[in-house]
Amino acid sequence: MFDSSEYRIGALAGAVAFVLVLALTVMAFTALEPRRTDSAKSDWSVSLSEPDATITPTF
Repeated sequence: MFDSSEYRIGALAGAVAFVLVLALTVMAFTALEPRRTDSAKSDWSVSLSEPDATITPTF
């Protein structure tokens, strides 16, 4: 009938399927969470460029 290797393969496949379903569930719930507005995040602002520099030769 069935030998033990078939049971082991089935148990391994079931464990992998369980982990994948669990991971997909966690990803779905985290995608539905509202976005956080932490003040700890860096506020990246880019400064304006320098005005045109005039190069004057010095001798």
